[in-house]
Amino acid sequence: MAYGERWEKKGKEEDIHEAVKGLYHVVCRSWERFPEIEIIALMELNRLLHLAKKSGISTRESIDPRLIKHLDLDVRISMSWDADLVDIDLHVDEPTGETAYYSHCDTKIGGHVSRDFTDGYGPEEYILRRGYKGEYKIRAHYYGSHQQGIAGPCTVIVHVFTNYGRKDEQRQCLMLRLEKSGADFTVGTIKI
Repeated sequence: MAYGERWEKKGKEEDIHEAVKGLYHVVCRSWERFPEIEIIALMELNRLLHLAKKSGISTRESIDPRLIKHLDLDVRISMSWDADLVDIDLHVDEPTGETAYYSHCDTKIGGHVSRDFTDGYGPEEYILRRGYKGEYKIRAHYYGSHQQGIAGPCTVIVHVFTNYGRKDEQRQCLMLRLEKSGADFTVGTIKI
């Protein structure tokens, strides 16, 4: 993902190839510690393939064509954190009053939260194909650390996309230091 971000900022073609190669590696394997991480990697991979094609770059990596599909969304929120063995949950309060989170992962307006990662760095993700007008509140619930000893504060990094995968895509990066486990923190809001 870092290669992909650098390619988007600096345009060095080698970076897009490294990004595609790395993400495809994640997509094509099973990850015992991080089950279903390949679904999130596939989302990132398809976005980069689409952007590369739009830029006139032909990726040289051989990718199974069944996995290639341009996935555009009104909203995509991806939350990760900087400490291992930590359980933080992504919650998104939708304008309808419904909350999407690990035990209520599918909402009536079509919002979906990915699998709950309780032992790593995330990411957890919220996607919505067609947005409902109003405000979406992004929250992080810090359940705690499974590390022995005192792990200290943890920082969440939240990438918020609107019009994901489209010509008018907007991206924001939000960061918040979580000081106290067992608490719920508002990371940010977006409005559609």
